Amino acid sequence: MLAATLLAAAVLTSFLALEVFRVEKREQLRARIERLSPIKSPRASVAASLGAGILERRLKRAIKEAGLEVSADGAALSLLFSFALLTGVFSLLGLPLFGPLAFLILLIGAFQGLKSLAKRRRRLLEEQLRFALYEMASSLRVVPNLASALEAAAESSEEPLAQELRRLTSEISGGASVEAALAAFAARLSLETARVWADSVTFAARAGADAAAACERAAKRIGERLAGRREVTSRAAGAKSQIVGISAIFAAFFAFMLTTSPEFLATLKSPLGKASLAYAALSYALGLFWAERVIGKELA
Repeated sequence: MLAATLLAAAVLTSFLALEVFRVEKREQLRARIERLSPIKSPRASVAASLGAGILERRLKRAIKEAGLEVSADGAALSLLFSFALLTGVFSLLGLPLFGPLAFLILLIGAFQGLKSLAKRRRRLLEEQLRFALYEMASSLRVVPNLASALEAAAESSEEPLAQELRRLTSEISGGASVEAALAAFAARLSLETARVWADSVTFAARAGADAAAACERAAKRIGERLAGRREVTSRAAGAKSQIVGISAIFAAFFAFMLTTSPEFLATLKSPLGKASLAYAALSYALGLFWAERVIGKELA
């Protein structure tokens, strides 16, 4: 069983390396052809050629929402290599079933980390948008021109909102309708408050209403939302501390038993011990995931 698992891990690693080499050579050939032809072909994906296209697409969406400049193809390949590595390491320890389980925990942790970064980015954008809307309202009261107000807000804002405002200004200056540009801006930010503000400004532009007042109303709404979120965050801090404490106690106890009790390690190597430990680890991981998800919904 151990030899078969190690052989499978070695074969998978070798296959991944050969596939990366093959796709890299194909990309080099594609680059040469594109220098001679104006028609560009889509870039090949190693992960998709390995049958991990779904994983790559989900990683691409999660990475984009998190605002990271990371290749989804590279991230998917790293996870596949991790699977091979974990399978080999746990097989050497005599626990072959723990390789896929550890990979599952790693995979869930990676997506949860990206989801956490996406939430943090949305909160930062919302805070920055509040001040930008006040800046736009002030500019609109002096010069009732939305493009100039957006430019002023982009200059006074920080990243990542400044980049989105510059893109919005560029789209409007390039001839796009205000309605379409604002809708695309709100979709990129993935903020309900940004969508409401975009709808309000669009209505004000159509009806000839006061766009400055619409900006101020949206800014006040964001302020109220942020105040409510701070209150919920303070209440959830205690629950998160308890979860971290329980996790640390369990990990420390398990490590202590492994290093001090040969009988405990021998029991774990038995079929019943492996099954019990796999069930305990899976239940533990799912419990942490569920608790974090419940708290995350409260903070959303």
